[in-house]
Amino acid sequence: MRVRGVGALVAVAAMGCPRSPPRVDFEGGVRPTPAAVDVPPADVPRFAVVTSAQVPGEGRTLTVGGLTLTAEPAERFVSSLALPLAGAVAETWVYRVGLAGEGLDALRVVAEAGALRREVIRGTAPSTPGCLGASLRATSPRSVVLTVRCGARVEARWINRGDAPRPRSVVVVEAAPAGAGDVAADVTADDRDADGVDELQVTLRAGSAAAGAGPEARLVYIDRSGALARDVAEPAQSLAHAVQLETARARRRGAAALEAERALVTLRRALCVEDGAPRVTVDGIRGVQCGSAGAVRDRAIIRFNAMLGLGELPAAEQIARALVAAPAHASEWSRLEASLRGATTLDRGWRARPGPFVGMPLDASAPGRLGSIAFDLPLRPPAVMVRGLQGGRVDLATLAFVPGPAGAARDLLASVTGAGLVLGVGARCDGVSLLLCDPAQPCEPLPSAATSAPPGATRWPVHTTSSADLSAACASNPESLRPLGPPSTQVMGAQRDRALVSIEGRLWWVGAAQSSPVLISQRLGAGFAPGGPVSVNGTWAVLPGLNGLWVRGATGWKLRPVVGLEGRTAQLRDLIVTDDGALIAGLVGTQLHVIERRPAR
Repeated sequence: MRVRGVGALVAVAAMGCPRSPPRVDFEGGVRPTPAAVDVPPADVPRFAVVTSAQVPGEGRTLTVGGLTLTAEPAERFVSSLALPLAGAVAETWVYRVGLAGEGLDALRVVAEAGALRREVIRGTAPSTPGCLGASLRATSPRSVVLTVRCGARVEARWINRGDAPRPRSVVVVEAAPAGAGDVAADVTADDRDADGVDELQVTLRAGSAAAGAGPEARLVYIDRSGALARDVAEPAQSLAHAVQLETARARRRGAAALEAERALVTLRRALCVEDGAPRVTVDGIRGVQCGSAGAVRDRAIIRFNAMLGLGELPAAEQIARALVAAPAHASEWSRLEASLRGATTLDRGWRARPGPFVGMPLDASAPGRLGSIAFDLPLRPPAVMVRGLQGGRVDLATLAFVPGPAGAARDLLASVTGAGLVLGVGARCDGVSLLLCDPAQPCEPLPSAATSAPPGATRWPVHTTSSADLSAACASNPESLRPLGPPSTQVMGAQRDRALVSIEGRLWWVGAAQSSPVLISQRLGAGFAPGGPVSVNGTWAVLPGLNGLWVRGATGWKLRPVVGLEGRTAQLRDLIVTDDGALIAGLVGTQLHVIERRPAR
C-alpha cells in the first residue's frame, strides 16, 4: 500500500509540473549528424495567416479604418497588410518606396478614435536597392514577416508586433549563381512550443515548388531568454524525411523521384556548408551544417531505385558503381547488386572470339567519339572495318587483320545534320551538356583532361545531372566542366537534327531545342551511321556491363553474359551491333573481340 501511495504522489506531481522547454543547442554546438531535439507539439489553435495586398493606383493614398492616409511627397505605398480589428482599433502595415524606387522602412498605421497614428518601424528597410516587389504576412498574433524581392535576391524580416514593433531576425537568400537552381524561402514565426513566445521557421523549397510539393529543408530558431537558438535537428530532420519519402516511392514514380533528387541537390547547394558556397543567411550567419541527409549516398539510392522502376538497368548499374567507388559507400554494393540482379533478365548462350590487336586507345584524347570500328554491312557482315588513327580490315571468318590507310580522331566524331560535329559530353555546374563544333572549323574531340568548353563550341543542355561532384569547382568557377566518357557516358550516334547519347547508362535524345530521355517503350528508329553501339536500323543498342553486355531490343534491356570475357565485359569499348542483334564486336584495350551465339553442342 505504501508503494502504491508513492506512485500516486509521483503521478500527481508530474501532472502539476509545467513541461520543461526543449533543449536547443546554439549555433556553435551544431553536430554533423544531430540527435533529434524534443520540441513537444502544442495543442494551439491555428492562427489564420493574413497576407498583404498590392496598393492600387500610384500608391498615393490608403484607407485605414475608414480614414484616408496620404503618402508623404517623397514616398509611395506598395503593399498593405490590414490586420483583424481589435475592438474599435484598425491597424495596417505598409511597405513603401522612395521616389527613386529605393526601399524605405515599413509603416504601422493605427486608426483609433477617428484619428490616424503613423509609426515608422526602424530597421525594416531592405539593404539593397531595387526592391519593388514586397509582401507582408501576419503569421501569428505577435509576428509579421516582411519579404522583399530585390532583383533575384530576397530579404525577409521577422518583426515583433507589440506596442513598439521591431525587427527580430533577417533571412536573406542570395541570387543563384550560374548553374545553380533557384530556391524559395517561406519565413514564418509562430508559437511552436506553447510558451507564449514565437519561434522562427525558414522553409526552403527548390524552384517554385508549392508548399507540400517536393523536398524541403527547414531551419528552426527557438526563443530562449530573449535570444534565438537554432534547433540542430534541422535541416537534417526535414531532409531525411524527404529522402525516406522519395526512396519509398522511387520505383513506382521514377520520373517524380528524379525531379525530387535534383531538388535535393539544389537545396543542399543553397544551404549546406558541406556542399560548396551556401547563399542562405540568417542573422548574418551564412549556411549551416546539414550532415549526410540528402547528400551523395541518399541521392544515389533514390536515383538507383528510380532507374530500376523505369527499367533503365544499365543506368542503375552505373549509379551503383559510381556510389561504391567512394570507400565510404563501398559497403552498399552487395545490397544494390542484389536488387539489380533481381530486376535483370538474362540472355544466355553468347561467347567471345578473341581477334587481333587493332586501333589505338582513344578514351583519354577523345572520350566523346563514336567507335573506331564498324561492320562493313549492317546485316551478316563479312568484315570489321578499322578507322581513325589506324585503318584496316578484319575478316570475320579468319580474324586476320589487313592494315589500311590511317585517318584522324576527328573522323570518329558524330555529325548532326545542320549543327556540326559532336565534340563530347561534359558535366557542368548546371547539369550535363553536349558540345558541338561547326564542321568548317578546325575542332578536335574534347579530351578527358579539359576543364572548360573549347572556344566557339555550341552547347546543347540536357535535362539531367551527373554523379560527378562539382561543388568545389563551381564555388570558384560557375563555368567549370568535367568531360564524361566510357564506360558511364558515350555518344551513341546521330539521327537527323539530334544526337543519341548514353548519359550514365540512360539514353537521351539531345537536340538544339530540347532534350528528353528515351523511354523503354520508344523505338530509336533507322538512320544511324555505322560505327556506333546502335544498329543502323535503330533496333538494337548495346552498352558494357559488369557481368555481361546490356542489350536493348524491343522489350527493354537484357543482360548477355559472355563466355570468354567473364569479369572483363565492363572493359569493352567501341561496341558495334548488327541490324539483327546477332553479332557484336568491341575492343578490350586494342584487341578486337567478336561476340556471337555459341554453337549448339
